[in-house]
Amino acid sequence: MYIILNIMKERISGKIKSSSLVGVYNFGETKNFKDDYFATKETMFQFRLSKIHIFMGEKDKILGIQSFYKNLKNEEIAGQLGYDDSIKVLNLIKFEIPSNDNLCNLNIFRSDEGVNKIKFLTRKGKELTVGEGGEDTIMSYLNNTKDNIILSFLGGYSKQLDTLGCKYINMKDYFGNSLGYFELRRKMKDENFRNKINANMNKFKDTDQILIKVCLLPEACFNGIILFCMK
Repeated sequence: MYIILNIMKERISGKIKSSSLVGVYNFGETKNFKDDYFATKETMFQFRLSKIHIFMGEKDKILGIQSFYKNLKNEEIAGQLGYDDSIKVLNLIKFEIPSNDNLCNLNIFRSDEGVNKIKFLTRKGKELTVGEGGEDTIMSYLNNTKDNIILSFLGGYSKQLDTLGCKYINMKDYFGNSLGYFELRRKMKDENFRNKINANMNKFKDTDQILIKVCLLPEACFNGIILFCMK
């Protein structure tokens, strides 16, 4: 079972991407924050981005941001605080992401001061825009489709939110491991296909032989392994 888990993790290795870090970095002032722990091949199936807090100051200025993640027990865990908590917050805006949805688009508007405005959008159309002004940093690789899942945030802050970016992965890569298993299992129910595969088993790599044998297990065992690998 652990061999199966490692195979799935290795096949997703390198699929996690980072967006551009948008804003202004002030040397000696900007403090960095990042939630990379929640966006690795080891942990990405154990957590999901569930909530975002945006700290607002005077004149609709974005002071900072903090993300929250839920684990498989539905327990919420706070990410790193991206905000100087010595500065007075005039408004705390909360953006909840339902368990059957995911954040897919992120528009960041910047000026010479830093991050002025942020627009969040989920795959099912839930939307939030905070702040005002600035120029949209067009990240077409992230925002032209809804085919990505935003896993975590990173950036920097001083007297306001200076920079912001995210870690993300294509939805097909995220779900591809488990979907491939179910498709192969369906095909293996055809006797001719199954006999052909079994007759050529020694031609497959060891890792592929393991995947094939998993798909031949009884339903309860098969489902248990898939559930374990997705944790």
